[in-house]
Amino acid sequence: MAKYSRATFGSISGTVNNAVGTSWRGVDYLRNVAKKSSKGPSVGQLTVQAKLILAANMLARIKNVLNLGFSDKKLNKLSGYNAAVRQFILNAVTGEHPDFSVDYAKVQLSRGSLNQLKGVTFAQSEGVLTLSWSSREDAILGNADDEILVLLYNSTDDEFMTNMSGKRADGELIVELTESADSNIEFWLFCVSKDRKSVSTSQYIGNFTMPPLVSI
Repeated sequence: MAKYSRATFGSISGTVNNAVGTSWRGVDYLRNVAKKSSKGPSVGQLTVQAKLILAANMLARIKNVLNLGFSDKKLNKLSGYNAAVRQFILNAVTGEHPDFSVDYAKVQLSRGSLNQLKGVTFAQSEGVLTLSWSSREDAILGNADDEILVLLYNSTDDEFMTNMSGKRADGELIVELTESADSNIEFWLFCVSKDRKSVSTSQYIGNFTMPPLVSI
């Protein structure tokens, strides 16, 4: 960038050949036009972009769940959605560019100080998912009235479903399934205190396939 005399050239504004005329604080300058790079994005840039797209495609629709799950500001400095996206990109994306996939077991929906549920098991039959766990509560790190948030993801149809009808003390939760036949279902859960101020770190419980329709 170079200064020039207005008395000699007059005031130059805009582009002249490969130079741009501009003025700042009464001083006139000429600077070179930035050259457009002939290089395309690097593999590293494409990798970051692809992972961000993958994260947004899965997580953007459950922002409310994530904002609740990462609401503990003592543990999470970012917003719920941003914290989940960061964790997703760092831990849940597998493969090499351009063939990325999601490791659902490593997707985190919440991070908090409440105790996780112990001894969780599940059974699926006849359009019903039955979850069971130990109902013994911890008066300090868990409460009998903690609510259980279950998130189901139909990876076949790319659809989410939530259920928040159970409590820690119940020891069991029955979720009615409306998913289509042969759909693959991934699911997680975490605990939420009654006042919504505390959560447990989410637990990936597993996956199952909806049974096919039976012809009669």
